[in-house]
Amino acid sequence: MSKNDENKKLVPELRFKGFTDPWEQRKLSEIAETYSGGTPTVGKTEYYGGSIPFIRSAEINSDSTELYLTKEGLGNSSARMVAKGDILYALYGATSGEVGISKVEGAINQAVLAILPISKVKREYLLQWLLKSKKAIISTYLQGGQGNLSGQIIKGLEVDLPSDAEQQRIGQMLQLLDEVITLHQRKLDLLKQKKQFFLQAILSQQLRFKEFAAPWEQRKLGQLASRVSERLVKSTLPRVEYEDIISGSGELNKATSELGQEKEGIHFQYEDILYGKLRPYLHNWLHATFEGVAVGDFWVLRAKDVEPAFLYRLISGNQFDSLANISSGSKMPRADWSLVSQANFAVPLDRDEQRSIGKLFKVLDNLIVLHRKRMLLLEQLKAFHLQNLFV
Repeated sequence: MSKNDENKKLVPELRFKGFTDPWEQRKLSEIAETYSGGTPTVGKTEYYGGSIPFIRSAEINSDSTELYLTKEGLGNSSARMVAKGDILYALYGATSGEVGISKVEGAINQAVLAILPISKVKREYLLQWLLKSKKAIISTYLQGGQGNLSGQIIKGLEVDLPSDAEQQRIGQMLQLLDEVITLHQRKLDLLKQKKQFFLQAILSQQLRFKEFAAPWEQRKLGQLASRVSERLVKSTLPRVEYEDIISGSGELNKATSELGQEKEGIHFQYEDILYGKLRPYLHNWLHATFEGVAVGDFWVLRAKDVEPAFLYRLISGNQFDSLANISSGSKMPRADWSLVSQANFAVPLDRDEQRSIGKLFKVLDNLIVLHRKRMLLLEQLKAFHLQNLFV
């Protein structure tokens, strides 16, 4: 193949207007300085507890570190300093293949590779190229999740490079998308925190709707909910399993039409509540909006003498969570119904107040779902541009 034919291939699917030149390939070692660090002797207490952040592979995107080194620890080890803003690459460990920008000035260990662009290579462009190439790097060098990456492997990568100006445009656009995604993630996290605050404040009666003044009473959970035990083996109803629920949110991670229809489980009705009793700290709960079958270690709870929407909020509150996690077994703990069902919970006597509480949190849930969908769209947009702005 001629060089001209090769150059024709080095053109991305999507380009900014005004750029037509073919890209070139350069080894990463030709366009960036790289180095990794080391770990001071662990038994030397005088090497730790200082003021120098010690950045390990799981912390390359963090603004704080678990460990800090002293100047003596840094000077008597192969740990190396990096500046805020340097590209960091996780060579091995659970985060192998991850790439980030250092948020602190600190020292790195041997599992982290610092990558400092030289010449006219733009830092943001190189960062985004590494992000885009992550899957290919892992599939090539960490087959089956086994093995480690190394500085030599990363330095030998062939980087696709456009002109300086095109690098800058690509880097700026993808950085802007990252910033928008981060902003929406913060909004989503804040909304979840507000929801949790309101839930605990209302269930503890620190906050009430002003139109309600009737007292609340203590009721055993077993008086508020009955456990459904009817099992179905053959039916065309959708099946809900543990992995179908987004932990802590009470949402399905797929459409009901995508749920399975073959496994045996407990038959649930509209407005029943599914609670994952196995490893209750996973917070697998669901307020059903359809009829179906709960597959696996679920309690299916049906409201009695209480509004289902209010019962659902009780079950997702801190008091229920604390009781459910008083369980037997260390490896596979299960919530104990005999304990939970006998516990007292404060309940409004006025059913309208119960309904109002349920409606408030339904609105908050809908807002959270809306923000999560926006996040998903932004992440899909970022993935599309990563795929198409590069060769």
